[in-house]
Amino acid sequence: MTMRAVNMRYAAPILVLTLLSSQAARGDDYIVDTATTVTNGSPSNVLDAYDSLTITETGSIATTSTSAVYTTGTGNRAENSGALSTMDDNAIVVYLDGLDNTFINHGTITSQGEWAMGIQMNFGHNTIVHTGTIVTSGEHSGGIEAFDGFNTIHVARSASIMTQAKDADAIFADTGNIEIILDGTIITDGDESRGIELEGSNNTVVVNSGASIFMHGGTTRAIYFLGPE
Repeated sequence: MTMRAVNMRYAAPILVLTLLSSQAARGDDYIVDTATTVTNGSPSNVLDAYDSLTITETGSIATTSTSAVYTTGTGNRAENSGALSTMDDNAIVVYLDGLDNTFINHGTITSQGEWAMGIQMNFGHNTIVHTGTIVTSGEHSGGIEAFDGFNTIHVARSASIMTQAKDADAIFADTGNIEIILDGTIITDGDESRGIELEGSNNTVVVNSGASIFMHGGTTRAIYFLGPE
């Protein structure tokens, strides 16, 4: 009887620690269903580890210079069915700044400034699934950019990415080991623009039947493998 009592006393803390660990990994869930001008919809909506953010069809985030959606850390998931936008130069509408983050876009993403980005991924093992619309109108801007390796970008059949100025890439990868799957439509309307540009090695581009890349302007390239620097 004494030995069984000792075993029971140590079993309980182990069970509690397991439950706490499971709860911590789940993170927090946030929903934006109205119009707002604050990153992630609220200062308290922090995506830093295993958190989720959902922007519904009635939700929108319109910022000036800061990101509409920002994640840091690992394991976060954001999904947009509404409208996300920025106005200033160098602004990033959706910024995934960490590892193993996922962003799914069913809605619209719009940037207006020069050197501005629709979606940017830092670090690796992030995933973007794009089924909606991305439009950039500033020079040197980009629709989707990936830095560091092992990121995946899927542009679905219903999706489009459009750049409307000079030297603007619809998709740009600044490193190796990037996988891009194109089922949708890319349109660039500006000189010296690229539909897809890749630097680094071991990058993969899959253009499936029914996908389209339309280029308007001088010195343009549909798909440009630049190779390692």
